[in-house]
Amino acid sequence: MRKGISTAIVVILVLLIIISLIFITFQWFLEYSPQTQWELEKTLEKEGCLKIENIDINNKKITIRNCGKVELSNFIVYLDSEPIAHYSEALDSGEIIQISYIEEIYPGDHDIQVSSDYAEAPKIFFYRPPYFEGVLYLNFNEDGGTTARDSSVYGNDGTLYNGTEICYNGYCPTWVDGKPEFGKALDFDALGDLVKVTADSSLSVYGKTAITVMAWIYPRSSGETGYGRIVSKENRVGDNQGEGYTLRMHNDGTVFAKVRHSTSTAMAYTEVVSFNDWNHVAFVYNEDENQYIKMYRNGALSISWDQQGVGSVLDDTDIDLRIGNFEDAGRTFDGIIG
Repeated sequence: MRKGISTAIVVILVLLIIISLIFITFQWFLEYSPQTQWELEKTLEKEGCLKIENIDINNKKITIRNCGKVELSNFIVYLDSEPIAHYSEALDSGEIIQISYIEEIYPGDHDIQVSSDYAEAPKIFFYRPPYFEGVLYLNFNEDGGTTARDSSVYGNDGTLYNGTEICYNGYCPTWVDGKPEFGKALDFDALGDLVKVTADSSLSVYGKTAITVMAWIYPRSSGETGYGRIVSKENRVGDNQGEGYTLRMHNDGTVFAKVRHSTSTAMAYTEVVSFNDWNHVAFVYNEDENQYIKMYRNGALSISWDQQGVGSVLDDTDIDLRIGNFEDAGRTFDGIIG
């Protein structure tokens, strides 16, 4: 009797073991079979989303965002279909990272693409313009922060201020969309906003025979007190007031420029510019032109009045350059500079 019972127990145990093995094998097959893995990957791909937020050519960084529902990793950046950077860490849904690269992007047409394990960012096509040969080029494409990077080889970066304070809590020029073909820009509110570029001999008109200053502007008015500054390298406080050069709005809707001389300042006005619209404004000063200033609006010569500079150009070497204001922050531009 006992032997029969023992045999039955052994049979039951064997059957339980066999059933367990079958169940484990079935579960493993469901989880790890090629068909199941394929279906899982397809589901993740559907829920995966990757977007290129910004291409910073100057600092060699690509900003990407996980716009999907699943975690992404193993990112590869491609320039013109060739891999230039790899980032392996995971990026959760909604997170943003910057991927650095070392490849030089030369002037011309290019495309950038970023792939990951479960998503691929749409390819972005862009044009890198020829290298800038001037001494200051602020394109305002940073779209955040308190630094405006100089794209020239001189490294004359600017810092965003409100009055005498570096920007904080939003009290500063605002990063906005600029002229569509040029990306971002800065909006100045006519109340103390400015970008300060520390004095450098490369920015000085003193000791040079010619200088060109230009900007894209979208003025809403003539600015604070009617004389909003676009570019200002002039003293307004202390000794030697007025030395340097300026490009600014005038209260009659024109744009004014000057280069200070020892006897008589070179000055000129454009014709009236358009408010609430984009205008390209520029002045060219050249000693070979008898120390006159030539003014341009949207690429065409535009002079409504001018005055010859007499004497030598005054020394402006130690004067900081400002965008959107002048030294005591009382002549703020009202509008967008981009």
